[in-house]
Amino acid sequence: TFDDSTITATGGTDAFMAVYTGMSGTFQFVKAIKGAGTESGKMTCVDKQGNYYLGADFNSTSVSIDDSTKTNTNTVIDGVVAKYGGSIIYTTKLRDAYCGYTTSNWDEYILCDRITGDQAFEFEFSNAGLGYTQTYQNLSGSYWLCYLNQVTGIQRGYTYDVRVRAKISGSWGDWGTICQVTINYPPTKLRDAYCDGSTSDWNSYILCDRVTGDQGFEFEFSNEDLEYSQSVTYTSGSYWLCYINQIPGIQRGYTYDVRVRAKVAGTWGPWGDTCQFTINYPSSKLRTAYCDYTTNTLYTYVLCDRVIGDQGFEFEFTNEGIGYSQSVVYTTGAYWLCYLYRVPGLQKGYTYDVRIRAKVAGTWGSWGDTCQVTINVAKSMFASSSGNTEFLSEISLYPNPANSILNIEMNAEGKGKYIMDICDITGRVIMNEEGYIEDSLYIRQKDVSAWDKGVYQVRILYGDEVKTMMFIKE
Repeated sequence: TFDDSTITATGGTDAFMAVYTGMSGTFQFVKAIKGAGTESGKMTCVDKQGNYYLGADFNSTSVSIDDSTKTNTNTVIDGVVAKYGGSIIYTTKLRDAYCGYTTSNWDEYILCDRITGDQAFEFEFSNAGLGYTQTYQNLSGSYWLCYLNQVTGIQRGYTYDVRVRAKISGSWGDWGTICQVTINYPPTKLRDAYCDGSTSDWNSYILCDRVTGDQGFEFEFSNEDLEYSQSVTYTSGSYWLCYINQIPGIQRGYTYDVRVRAKVAGTWGPWGDTCQFTINYPSSKLRTAYCDYTTNTLYTYVLCDRVIGDQGFEFEFTNEGIGYSQSVVYTTGAYWLCYLYRVPGLQKGYTYDVRIRAKVAGTWGSWGDTCQVTINVAKSMFASSSGNTEFLSEISLYPNPANSILNIEMNAEGKGKYIMDICDITGRVIMNEEGYIEDSLYIRQKDVSAWDKGVYQVRILYGDEVKTMMFIKE
């Protein structure tokens, strides 16, 4: 090894010539005599014309000096003098790590092999298809490297032939071996946290990987089954995120292929890898306090979890053992609660599976997780002071049909609290009232003059029983 030059023996003992510059002892170059055998260097010199000489002997059958072969004519040791005329030209090229190199980083650099005594390097980039050739000279500092962003007119998305030549003793040498360097557009995609992800939140967003020099991103959503494809572009603000509610025509309940591409240096690059993203309907269920809930009365309610943008909820009660399944829908008022006495046919002494689904943006979503609710048989919560259980022996509605005032007559045994609903034919609650019965005959009057014509149901909960009766509004 001479300074930063290394010569490898090809077999046996090799000969070499080393030339020093000045008195510093720095090697200007090293020249090898290649070949197997026991060659031994004896002498080096240089004449006034700049010719270099190496004297050596060898005892092998032949010795190779560059592309010349000298044959040993004796059976012992032969001598040889090798003359190198004029100056010796050294070539360089891109380092092996950068030959056939691909990058998408505009701010990256490539490196060439250094030569003893080098003073500078010139890098040449060419692409015959583009009719492009450009050189870059690095004359100072780390002159053996070339930043891609300093090469005039170079473009992303192409492969370039790259040659390098060295400057030694003030003179430029020959161009070295050609290597290829490819400069791609920087790729991007959804971040790993969002690739194969899902959401039911219409106001949520997804994020993409940022790239060096990015100026904007385009997000593409597609679903072949729906024949749907739509993209949204962001070039200001936090342009690396995309809000779901800003994508035209996207629907809940589907999985979409999502691609992203970046804008760099004013140009849109290629699309990156495809990810899947699912937009679900928001799901709901009974609140934790009411999941596996037990009660002794129908005069109570259960609550569900609310979701963003909810417009109503449907509560489904089922019991396979008794062949029972019934649901109730709430879209007005406190529609996230369900009174048990309003569920048609619900009985005490059973456990029910309860599921909830939400209405969002005018569409009913999927059923949420199932919870259990048990309604035990127990003494009425409206017991009289005597300990007897209250019940309604009869209710009467008159006049029926009615067009202005409707009389609701309740014949009760004992005193107690009642709850009364009046519903239209669709089950929508038109009126709700709670009161207390103190006499055996209790009459309520309701003004129905402004109500639509049709059939209505009066439903009264008193004690543990529910009584219903229909009337017609003329």
